[in-house]
Amino acid sequence: FKANGNTRTAMDFRLLAHWLGVSNAQVAPSLVPMFARARQLVLDSATPEDLRKAALGVFGRLDAVWSKEVSILETFLDPQQPLAIQRAAVDALRRSRRPEVPEILFGPWSSFSPGLRSVSLDALLESKEWTAALVSRLEDGILTNGDFNASQRERLLKRAGEAASWLQAPVRREEAMKLRSGALKLIGDATP
Repeated sequence: FKANGNTRTAMDFRLLAHWLGVSNAQVAPSLVPMFARARQLVLDSATPEDLRKAALGVFGRLDAVWSKEVSILETFLDPQQPLAIQRAAVDALRRSRRPEVPEILFGPWSSFSPGLRSVSLDALLESKEWTAALVSRLEDGILTNGDFNASQRERLLKRAGEAASWLQAPVRREEAMKLRSGALKLIGDATP
């Protein structure tokens, strides 16, 4: 895993992430420095986006470094970050399967773009415990039927059962526009 240019390093991280995803084996101590290198690269704003995204691919996979990764992932949920980096952070949170993921995602929820909200909802619908957090947000009025696309509503109904009958009610256009009006005030980063 020696760095031989950005392309080689990105490929190394992608291979490591793939191996970690298909293997139930313990991570060899000799690979632990790769996790430190990944953290270093994602924090360096001069690192090319594709390399940062590849390095984020190893986040959320190793319990021993989770405490170091979680604060980094939280910073990458900021709307000033490129959308690809935000999505990679949500994916790392999903992979971690940690019980605190819903709280991490709902902290900056109001600043999320509609696309990032959808990716986050997809991630949260993968876990029964996380789905319970979604139901709680729906019951509290933080989320509404309009926050979910048809596929997400169907998955939520399957997971939450009859308790989620409020999802079956149609969303009025006016209500949806009112709920999304805050997104018009967000400042994003349109640079490629």
